[in-house]
Order: sequence, then structure tokens, then C-alpha cells
Amino acid sequence: MEKKRTSPTKKSLSGILLMCMLAIALSLSGCFDPPDPPDPPKSEPSGPLDATGIVEKYGATVVNIYSDKSLGSGVIYQVKEGFAYVITNDHVVRNGSSFFIRLSDARTFPAKKIGTDVRTDIAILKVEATDLQAAEFADSSTVKKGQKSFAIGNAMGNENSVTDGIIRNANITDVDFTGKNINKYIQTSASINPGNSGGALFDEHGKIIGINDMSTRNADDINFAIPSNTAKKIADKLIKDGYVAWPYIGITEKLGKLPDGTVAIQITEVRPKSPAAEVGLRKGDIILKIGFAPVESVAQLRDKINDTGKDGVLRLTIRRINKNKKQEGDVEVVVGELPKDKDQAIDWS
Repeated sequence: MEKKRTSPTKKSLSGILLMCMLAIALSLSGCFDPPDPPDPPKSEPSGPLDATGIVEKYGATVVNIYSDKSLGSGVIYQVKEGFAYVITNDHVVRNGSSFFIRLSDARTFPAKKIGTDVRTDIAILKVEATDLQAAEFADSSTVKKGQKSFAIGNAMGNENSVTDGIIRNANITDVDFTGKNINKYIQTSASINPGNSGGALFDEHGKIIGINDMSTRNADDINFAIPSNTAKKIADKLIKDGYVAWPYIGITEKLGKLPDGTVAIQITEVRPKSPAAEVGLRKGDIILKIGFAPVESVAQLRDKINDTGKDGVLRLTIRRINKNKKQEGDVEVVVGELPKDKDQAIDWS
């Protein structure tokens, strides 16, 4: 008997079609998987760095300075308008007439001295370059005793050398024993050797807390840096004007004690036509009081002159020995401005 053919119903056809579509969808599903999420950005370590980390991340901000007279170090302070400005020490560039800087990647650039300040031992060089890494400066007023410090510079001609230590004193206000002109220093145990002058004193986060300046002879680990706040203030004035207009009264001086043990300042020179000369101060006069305060240091006198400012009135109590007779009295000096001339090399107050 012949079997009767039956035709598929609409229901069975739709079921077959649905199954086929499902099979195709399953076979192609791998082609439409969502992409893997991107790797999270790598965050920079926020913790303190060791000496290796300081050199690797921030060593490029320290340069080596060479002149026809000396060698030293510098710190890239600003990069703008096609130029880079480098902070260094005045004593590094004082006697030179031609300069060039060498970077940590061995590139070299000619440099021009655009301003110096003898008193703070800060100078600025200008370099025609823009692709340089400028240093970041910390607030030196927040530096504390005991915190870590790292000195980088051109020590003994060894470029980008590093020493480490701690801050031994964050604010030395009277360093007359060194014969330097500055009034304030940061003291560090990180070694500052010949050639390090003008280089960077870093904190453990890679910020500049000082400009390396000098060490004390015949003493271990007693090294001094110019606080970053001072360096920045002077650098800005040198970049703008080429010199620093210091308030002054026109004397040089030294600290000492009188026979009765009183601390006093002796005037060793009076500049002609200066404010001090105009009120009759003389070589050999003794300053007993600054304002109404007894004398403690030369730095105290400097600070008072700076605080008084140009055209302000400074009161001094003076003792003078005249024909073996003591004369004492108060003198009011109108503070002037240190002239911009060769006498600026003398440490005038």
C-alpha cells in the first residue's frame, strides 16, 4: 500500500527555522564578545624615594656647569619662552667669562650669566633650550630636623653624583664664623664636595629644599645649603632685573664682646656718602642696640635693615670712644638702597 505523503505544517516549519537561527547565533556568538576592559592606569608611587629613585626621576633637573675658570653645578629653575634659567652659586660663575652646561643625558648648551647676588651667593644662567626638565621647589620653611636629604651635583668633576644624609639644622640664622654673606642656611649631613656647589638638595619626594653651597673644613658631615625659599626669591629678582636691590645703611661690621661681656657689633668700615656716613657714623663705633633690642648677631642687624626697607628709619644705640672718653647715644638712620656697582662685592649692611 502506498504511503501518503504529508506536507510540513506552518508550525513545524517555524520551529525548524527558529532552531536554525539559534544554532547560527550560537556559532557566531564568539565574534561579538565585548572587548576586555583596559588595564587600569599605573599610579605613580606616592611614598618616599631612596637615592636611586631620586636620581632616576629628578636627576635630569641638575646640570653640570663649566666655565673658563671653574666647574660646578646648577638646577633648572624655569623653562619658558624658548629659554631655560639655571640657578647656581655666585662663587661658581663669579670669575668666569664663558659658560656651558652639560645635562645628565650628555647634551651640552652654551649659557649666559644674566645676574648674580654676592650676599646670598645665588646666580642665574640663561640657556637657549626648551626641552629641559625644570625642578620642583618645596617650601623650605617646612623642613624639619632629622628628615632625609639628597645632594646631587658635579662633585670633583663626577657628573650627577649623589650623597644622602639627614637635615641637622633647618634654619641656621647666624653663620658669621664661615665668612659667608648669607644670613640663613639649612645644615645637612649629605656631603657637599667641591663641584657640588650650586647643585640640588632634594627631600625624599624629589622636591628642592636647598641649593648646595659649602661645607666646613676639618669637620665631618657639616654642610650647608641655601634654603629654597631664599633661592627662589633671589632668582626671580635676578631674572627680572639682573641684580638685587638690597636695603642698606652703608657699613661693614663684625660681632664681638665688650670687656664687660656685652655682645656688640663693631663698625669696621663706613661707605662714603652712605646713609650711615650722612648721620656721622664712623669706623670703630660700637652698636649696642638695634631698635630697642640688645645686639645678638650680625644676622639680626641684616634682618632689621631688610624689614625696615628703603626709606624707613632704623634706630641704633651707638658707643664711641673719643679721646679715651665713652660717648653713647641713639642715631636714626634712613635706610637706603645698595648701589649697583663694584662695591656690591663688599658685604655691606
